[in-house]
Amino acid sequence: MTMFIKDFKYCVPYINHEIIDQYEGNMCEKDNLYSIFYEWNCKNSVSELCLSWSKTRPQTSSENMSVLLWNCEGLSTHLSDFHFLLTSHSPLIFILTGVGKQVRALQPVPNYKWFSQEGSNSFGGVAILVHQKLKCSVEDKDLNFLLLKFEILKQNLYIAGVYIPPNSTPPFDRFDKHKDKNVYFFGDFNSKHTNWNCEKSNVSGNRLNEWLEENGFEIIHTKCQTSKKSNSVIDFCIGKCKEN
Repeated sequence: MTMFIKDFKYCVPYINHEIIDQYEGNMCEKDNLYSIFYEWNCKNSVSELCLSWSKTRPQTSSENMSVLLWNCEGLSTHLSDFHFLLTSHSPLIFILTGVGKQVRALQPVPNYKWFSQEGSNSFGGVAILVHQKLKCSVEDKDLNFLLLKFEILKQNLYIAGVYIPPNSTPPFDRFDKHKDKNVYFFGDFNSKHTNWNCEKSNVSGNRLNEWLEENGFEIIHTKCQTSKKSNSVIDFCIGKCKEN
């Protein structure tokens, strides 16, 4: 399973949206213009496709399940960024944390379906966008926590979106409830520890690190900082595959 864990400001080049932003239309019309913009500027041209064309028969290969994690810090003000990430990566599973009030009014996305859970504050809430080819259902949910069950090749895979407000500790009761499953917890943990490339550790990070060691979980994280306030990695995934 291929997993992308990225902070948007570090991985997406700046794009000038001034012309579209000045258009006096509703949000739906602007989203359509953004889609056209990305289609014209972010896709391969016909000439490029012709140059790369090969007449050999393609070899079949298994498809990885791509998972994209994004701490959007308020989706309502970053809709254009959302469309850019979706168009650029086309993940099968797109996990958004810090969705905010937009979690109550998520716009339909062609070929995808939304699952969402409100948060405990105005910056909280999580949403998971899943490609329609995947069969899944809600397994568990609570404030700032959403766990989905996926049925893949007659096996169950569990993927969660988590948002942990600053100065709070992870929902260990939820983690303990599902730790014996084939599960991955993706999210904005706001948990800092030197073990995952943070300058220093905080209380939440120390407790999470202890829980990881006690339960045999591993952390999957980027090498680049994801916090805007410090040189810390606070957006990552923890998981452990259940042994057969």
